[in-house]
Amino acid sequence: MARKGEMDAAIALLPDAHQRLLWMRYVRGWAVSTRVPQMLHADRRTIYRWHEQALEMMSHNVPFVGV
Repeated sequence: MARKGEMDAAIALLPDAHQRLLWMRYVRGWAVSTRVPQMLHADRRTIYRWHEQALEMMSHNVPFVGV
């Protein structure tokens, strides 16, 4: 449960568009190449860039726990 809290906190630090993108992609399961760009009214390349930026930002805000 602590890990979920860490993830929620890291997501909350992201810009709103990045948060919505991650919600659409990982909660709703929508395709980054088609559905997400339509819903966010952005070019597909922009969505891919935002996705990469969101994951990069989160990698700095969530401590890694090795398995």
